[in-house]
Amino acid sequence: MTAGLTLPFVTAADPDRAGEGSLDPLGLARIAERLADELAPEVTARMSRVRFVTAIAVASHVLLEPADLVGADGTPAYLAFEWHVVEAFVRSRPETETDAVPGIQKARARLREWSRHLHKESYLETPKVFGFHGVYKRLAKDLEIVDDNLVSLAHGDALVELWERDQGLEGFSTKRAGSTGGKFAAVLAGEVRRALDKGSVQLGPNSKWWRAISSTLAPGSAGDNERRRLWRWITETRHPVRRELATLIAANREWQLAERETVERLLALDLSGELRARLNAIVAYEAAVRSLDDGFRLLRSIASQRTPSAVSPDEVADHPKFRPVAEILPDALKVAAERLEEVGLAVDLETTLGQLAERLPRAQLVEAILDRHDAVQSAKGKRSWFERDERGFAVRGIGRLDEQFVERVEYLHPYRIHALRSFAQDLRPR
Repeated sequence: MTAGLTLPFVTAADPDRAGEGSLDPLGLARIAERLADELAPEVTARMSRVRFVTAIAVASHVLLEPADLVGADGTPAYLAFEWHVVEAFVRSRPETETDAVPGIQKARARLREWSRHLHKESYLETPKVFGFHGVYKRLAKDLEIVDDNLVSLAHGDALVELWERDQGLEGFSTKRAGSTGGKFAAVLAGEVRRALDKGSVQLGPNSKWWRAISSTLAPGSAGDNERRRLWRWITETRHPVRRELATLIAANREWQLAERETVERLLALDLSGELRARLNAIVAYEAAVRSLDDGFRLLRSIASQRTPSAVSPDEVADHPKFRPVAEILPDALKVAAERLEEVGLAVDLETTLGQLAERLPRAQLVEAILDRHDAVQSAKGKRSWFERDERGFAVRGIGRLDEQFVERVEYLHPYRIHALRSFAQDLRPR
């Protein structure tokens, strides 16, 4: 008989992995998010193509009440507007490309048959969250472009006027009949309403308006006036740390640097005390959680190699790659607590990882890491990735780590530096 645990559910058919809490298995992301908020408020790691706030402004200007105008199937007008923009990028691919456009891959698959169109079922599964309004509304509100209901505010009106001027769409903002811009505004409004009535985009596959939509709203094609105004708003003084960080990132222009290397280079510069404290807190927090994550992934790797047999905590404790984790983690957490105290987050760290801060025998640390994971999964209402009994633990299918274990080098979490870098790259501040 095989020693250890026999897990009948560890098979190729282990179901519903995404529904079992596959993200953040140690509950470390919340502090990272709060640190990111301290750096770049109202920006998120999911953002990259800042010009979608202009698309939001255009939609709000054309539709007036894009959240309240709703089709028979419940689709709000702003999502029908998104269908047209994303479909335009497929039918008339912009020269500046479509990297990081929400829904673009699914749209390309749908439109391989040219006569098809986007609709509710062929767009994103959760469009109100992952469509470009869902992703960029937070920033558009912060820049005072739209309100909670996506109704245009004064900055939104100003942005549309600048966009109109850059794109040669005279008459768009006033919707003046007979003008180039007025006609374009009328077409956009009319096509969105037709899509809401029919439940699908209706604009003909070969219509000239696809190119007009694509060329004027392409993520990398901001005109000079629009670009300067957006950058000015992003770096406004009411968010001084975001302003300083974005300005330094734009001045560097080394677009491919990883976030860790970017932070390390920034810390070599003459920084404000506020920015330096936040970057030091990130460095310290990532050093601690990187060590913890290494230990957790090593447990998964060892257990994956032993499936379906159990692995005892003593076996992991004696592993040469676990010894550095046990040695580094307590001191790293102590330093992290000191640095997080400077930005008001030390209590959060104590609440989250305080049980791991004392120096434990290695086998007890293995148990403590497993306990932490079990508690996080339970709080989510999800199953643990491990089965445990008096013999040790075995990994379930969702937690398997079959590739060779390698210590983590880069940060475990994003801190919105890539987002700000992409903003700077698209807007090319002078």
